[in-house]
Amino acid sequence: MSNNYLVEYFNDQITTDWSGFALQPENIRRKQTPRLYGTLSACYIYCDTRVNANSLTVRITDDVNGDRCIIGDKQVGFAYGVTTPTMTSSIIKVEIDVADTWPSMIWMKTDTGTVNLREIKITWRFL
Repeated sequence: MSNNYLVEYFNDQITTDWSGFALQPENIRRKQTPRLYGTLSACYIYCDTRVNANSLTVRITDDVNGDRCIIGDKQVGFAYGVTTPTMTSSIIKVEIDVADTWPSMIWMKTDTGTVNLREIKITWRFL
């Protein structure tokens, strides 16, 4: 079993409306892994500049319209940075087996207020 991860960087505001963020691995990696067969392990979301937001609702889809969920809506809170309290971390433990798909979009919205998305990391294991 091998562990893998994908990191994407952003500088986008998340509001109370759905916003979609593309997960587009490097072309060479996508050619090596055009479809995911394995266990989607976790999703790490790192943000900053939180203004009155208390939580995120997150979904992961294999389409660009947000209609074909791999992971349905999950609500997750924020862990605030120890030395930089404006930095936040939100972690979703997934542990779901997937086959013949690729998690192409992560959709997010806040419960209230806004937060600025900086980084998304997903991890998975091949079986």
